[in-house]
Amino acid sequence: MRPARRGAPAVLRPPGWLTVSLLPPLLLLLCPHAARGDCGIPPDVPNATPELEGLTTFPEGFRVGYYCDPGYAKIRGKVSGAHCLPNGEWTKLAPFCNQVCCPVPQLKHGKIILQRQQRRGLANKCEYFYGDSISYSCDGQLNSEASCQGDGTWSPETPTCEESCYYPPVIDHGRPKLTTHTFSPDVAKYECDRGYILVGNPILYCSYSRWSGPPPQCKAVCPTPEIEHGNLLLDKDQFVETETVTIQCDSGYAMVGSQNITCLEDRTWSPEVPKCEWVFPAGCEQVIAARKLMQCLPSVEDVKMALELYKLSLEIERLEQQEDKANKSLL
Repeated sequence: MRPARRGAPAVLRPPGWLTVSLLPPLLLLLCPHAARGDCGIPPDVPNATPELEGLTTFPEGFRVGYYCDPGYAKIRGKVSGAHCLPNGEWTKLAPFCNQVCCPVPQLKHGKIILQRQQRRGLANKCEYFYGDSISYSCDGQLNSEASCQGDGTWSPETPTCEESCYYPPVIDHGRPKLTTHTFSPDVAKYECDRGYILVGNPILYCSYSRWSGPPPQCKAVCPTPEIEHGNLLLDKDQFVETETVTIQCDSGYAMVGSQNITCLEDRTWSPEVPKCEWVFPAGCEQVIAARKLMQCLPSVEDVKMALELYKLSLEIERLEQQEDKANKSLL
């Protein structure tokens, strides 16, 4: 081969055995796609899948579209398709799928418990993502669950936790007042059965899903003990359950029974109400008889007449005794 002229470009000549008839097959081996006008399998795009529809060949000018994987959404304004170029290559395609965010649930009077999935390399700063599950708790009780969907919404929708205390506490021998067969969600007024009285605050208020305090009690009312010739050391109009009263007898009377009695839940006294009975020393029989006589007669004049008659009867009795004694001496 002669050297090229100075200043003229060098020309690469194939060897003699490489004829023009062998060039097409060689080009097919070196550049198969370009030769056939096929770009091959579309390139991978993070978090996206090409819409191939069963195709295996992609000629020049063909456009392939991509859709975002579940949990990802297309970024507005980003290109989501690639074109096959004449050189057998695909147009460059930047990532266009961003991770789906679900809005922060707005839950009043309730609590949200998050059950988050483990992730690596989050693309954005969201609090809730596709696949997250949360539990809604109203008034300390698990009410419902929801999960973040691929379209960025919660399913089912976020509930509302109404401020409610449910039914008020139940009490013995009483109940909260109801109006028109419905219960007011913020006030509970208690009433007691007949023969019982309220002890404690009769009204409770619902605040932050809790009642304002413990419910009142309905306690039994025992009738005031009636003790003849005696009295109560504690002077009251009524006595309630578990209350104890002490009884004292009048002078000259003795107590038969217990001095201390307690009001029970069934509105009775335990032990039974005692009695005060009259007691007198020996030798006072006539005084007692005279006292009883005075209690039986209606007026003072009648008492005087009775005493005169009694005195006369005693005098007659004395004379009869003397006469009997004289008769016995004559014998």
